[in-house]
Amino acid sequence: MQTEAKLYEFSYIFKPESEEETDAINELARKYIENGKGMVLEAYKPLRRQLAYPIQREREAYFGSMKFYLPPGDIQGFENLLRREKRLMRFLVAHSHRPELETRRRERVAPPKLEEKPAADIASIDKKLEEILGK
Repeated sequence: MQTEAKLYEFSYIFKPESEEETDAINELARKYIENGKGMVLEAYKPLRRQLAYPIQREREAYFGSMKFYLPPGDIQGFENLLRREKRLMRFLVAHSHRPELETRRRERVAPPKLEEKPAADIASIDKKLEEILGK
């Protein structure tokens, strides 16, 4: 019995051993998903973030995220693979809703045009100032 792949989102915090390993978790997850007859929709490059509180005595870590399709039977194996990864500090795999296709085009609303007023000349400005100051 073949089940339809579902949309999942995988978010994680990890501490790489070197700066070159920042994409290592994305590659590990991508290989597992593609071998499990899944498809990666979006994979965001991990960015260095200051943590709100220390995790495993670390104050900074890399945060990454990925959206992918995978059959529901393979998700447990994916989570087991992630639990064995020592560089991961925290991770979350959540079922997401399918993105709805936009059925109608949004109308473009042009911004209102401002009336252009001619620039005032210096003589009229001086005359107004004299009237205001009472000279």
